[in-house]
Amino acid sequence: MIILNAIKQKYVLRLIALQFVFIALIITLLPTMISTVSAQGSTEPDASYYNMILIAIAMVVAIPSLAAAYVLKTAVSSAIAALTERQSIGGLALIFVAMGEAIAIYGLIVGMMLMQYLPSV
Repeated sequence: MIILNAIKQKYVLRLIALQFVFIALIITLLPTMISTVSAQGSTEPDASYYNMILIAIAMVVAIPSLAAAYVLKTAVSSAIAALTERQSIGGLALIFVAMGEAIAIYGLIVGMMLMQYLPSV
């Protein structure tokens, strides 16, 4: 059995708490989703549909940005510590930093894709 140290245990507990927050958010938005699906016979979606899209865009952009900030904080500090010991792993450290940036970029791309469902003003 693997015994986690205190830092990893706190991290795992935060991830579990975040999953419960997402589940509560989905349960909260479920009636809005059901009313939107049941009203598909109308030609124009109601305001709850647009509110749901706006909330989804906000979540899709904010959550990966926060995750990328956390990844960059840990990856850059670890990369600097590793580079002080051995300078030959600079390229490998750069790859991990780029992966952290990619998380935020993917969130922005998905947010832009969701914006096509909003009405043009």
